[in-house]
Amino acid sequence: MGREMTVRLDVNLPDVRDWRDVLEQVDAPLREAGFVGREPPPGFSEVAPLLTPPQQVSWLTDGFAEATRSQGPLSSWKGVFAPEDALARQRLDALVAAGEAFAPEVAALVRWTLGISPEQPVARVVPALWNYQGVVLRRFFEALVQRWPESLPLEQLPATAPLREHHPAASGPIRFPQARWVPGDGEGEESLSRGQVLSEALLALWRVGAEDAELVRFHEEFLREWGREPDTLARWLNVAGPDAARLDALRTRLHAPGPVQLEARPLRSYESVRERINSILGEGRCSVDEAARRLSPVERVTWALDELYAAMCRQSFHLWDQSWVERDFDGPGLVSRIAVAARELEPLASDLFQWTARWARERGIPLISMVPEVWPDGLDAGESFIRAVAERWPEELEPQSLPEPPRWSRPLLAPSTGSVRYPDVSIGFTPQGSGCPVQLLTEASSHRIASRVLFALWSAGVSDAELAAFHREYGNASKREPEVLSSWVLFDGDGGDAARREALRERLHPQHPIAKWMGVAELDWPVFLLVDEEDLDVLQPHLSRPELERHRPSPERSFTQWLRSMLRMDPDWLMLSASELDADGARMLLEASLTGHSVIVGGDGAGVERLREVFREVQLPWERVLDYRRGRGRPMA
Repeated sequence: MGREMTVRLDVNLPDVRDWRDVLEQVDAPLREAGFVGREPPPGFSEVAPLLTPPQQVSWLTDGFAEATRSQGPLSSWKGVFAPEDALARQRLDALVAAGEAFAPEVAALVRWTLGISPEQPVARVVPALWNYQGVVLRRFFEALVQRWPESLPLEQLPATAPLREHHPAASGPIRFPQARWVPGDGEGEESLSRGQVLSEALLALWRVGAEDAELVRFHEEFLREWGREPDTLARWLNVAGPDAARLDALRTRLHAPGPVQLEARPLRSYESVRERINSILGEGRCSVDEAARRLSPVERVTWALDELYAAMCRQSFHLWDQSWVERDFDGPGLVSRIAVAARELEPLASDLFQWTARWARERGIPLISMVPEVWPDGLDAGESFIRAVAERWPEELEPQSLPEPPRWSRPLLAPSTGSVRYPDVSIGFTPQGSGCPVQLLTEASSHRIASRVLFALWSAGVSDAELAAFHREYGNASKREPEVLSSWVLFDGDGGDAARREALRERLHPQHPIAKWMGVAELDWPVFLLVDEEDLDVLQPHLSRPELERHRPSPERSFTQWLRSMLRMDPDWLMLSASELDADGARMLLEASLTGHSVIVGGDGAGVERLREVFREVQLPWERVLDYRRGRGRPMA
């Protein structure tokens, strides 16, 4: 069969096989070859030699049909849009062209889709356009599988260019008056959904030849005009008669409270939803109100939870609080609705999301910086909750249509009048508290301890006012953290003792290694220290970058050039040999000391004398320098 010939299957061809049988026949050789479940999935060039022509048709069409059902971006469609498998697109396009007589419009729509690159703006429209075409697409593909001649290899099909006439938008009040929105086959307005209306309207515009850019524009307008779907449709298509009445009913139904029922089994992966969100929002250069309107319900739900979760991870709740109420978009209210509706999936995370959103909405206590401090021990549960919601949220369940959630409340734990404010909250701070339900790692920082205690208090039902009081008291403790902890929770489960509290204090505030070397309890910052040259190598291991920067002589740059570069990095300590100091370097070093950098100078000689001269120039007492060189007596105070 020559490439110049046109191949068209006769619509009157009889069925010669059952498409279900072919599906089963495809599975066996692919499984034997190790292709089933392989990541990345095999390309068409790998599977084609193992399959007969009808089986190749089944493999290609099944991949396309599965992709339309997944509703992901084109870059995730298996088999047909993988950049490394252009052969799959070519073969699928040719076989659909050969069988277009079975369903001309579906064939044209498939071929149009195959010609779109995932990077084009119209790629965002394709999943929505196919949303409610799954049944007719499946029937078309089944007909091809059932009737494809065994003797017709796909590689012999000629390549042809699909033809689609384009028509410009009209200049009147309706951009495409020749396009008519016709509702689906359901009976009554209860059969409609916002996604179905969008899909049917896009198909109507595609049928009359609207250009890809016009499809993109309509898609964006429809998603952005939340609650005004009839007005958007009326600007673009011919909507009249009973269809208009049904659309008005849709407006009421979509934005009225309704029951919530999450899917019993996962419908999709979190990663696929996240990919859809990233594809639609791109770099995120739009307002939250506009972003929310661009997304489908399940995308909007996942995006809203993700953004608040990210704010907790980045300690940027104040920024989220400032930006997530805009125009008609109430971000905290949306999160609250989602958290209440999906509480059965992960109650702890649901309560955290509700409590956090409540702060932004009600501002019961203006200590907003405390909220992220409660979250670290709840981050794992929060991630699990987001994933479960993304996997099970019904595709067309609009979160804005859910009932207004009640004000966040829960049974509160009253404080005790004894020496420990909340003795029911038992936390292990030392090895003797290993039997407590809440444990602190021995290397936990002061900040981490505060966070874990806050989470334990929150989980026990302590009020916001009490959480804020603990947060303030602990933050102002200044080395009295063990005493504050002992007064709020049951230290080690038995109240602790002075020795354990002191051990915790020493762990939280260890003696600085330079102070230990100097033989003093603590340092008075910043420090200007003179030592013997050989002591530089002794002290350096106690400090590390970026805390410490030590100068090493180099012919490529002078000491002053090095010092300017290091000061831009803002280290705590600067270490150098006195022999490297000239007059300019000594002045710069003194300025660095006066601006908060501690300095260690090793050695003696002219460099130290230059330092003395600079101190005299600026009328600073030389006694500010701590001289710990051997043979110099006790350091000058």
